[in-house]
Amino acid sequence: MDRNLGVFNLFCNAGLCLLAIVLPLTTNFIGIPALAFIAAALLLSSLFLYRIKVMDLRTRLASNDGRRALPPDAQGKTRWPYTLIYVLGYVFMAIYIATINGTVPLEPTLR
Repeated sequence: MDRNLGVFNLFCNAGLCLLAIVLPLTTNFIGIPALAFIAAALLLSSLFLYRIKVMDLRTRLASNDGRRALPPDAQGKTRWPYTLIYVLGYVFMAIYIATINGTVPLEPTLR
């Protein structure tokens, strides 16, 4: 089940990457289209990072001394680089959508 959800997440990120590329074209480049292209680049790069599993940062910082210590290759590994990159892509996409809607001002206002 966990693997199926991971593959579903991967396909959703691929679809969102395509949306990030097409959205500035369909909105006539309203807002800041560079944000959408940055989001597309981040989402596309996350697709290539999906298979990479790295040791979790919490276990890397923890002491590996003691009776129940595990060797480094037996410690838990996660896909945190993949998760970090696609979440950054989500953030850039959300900011771009906010600039399209006008909720984020494009020019500073003087009072």
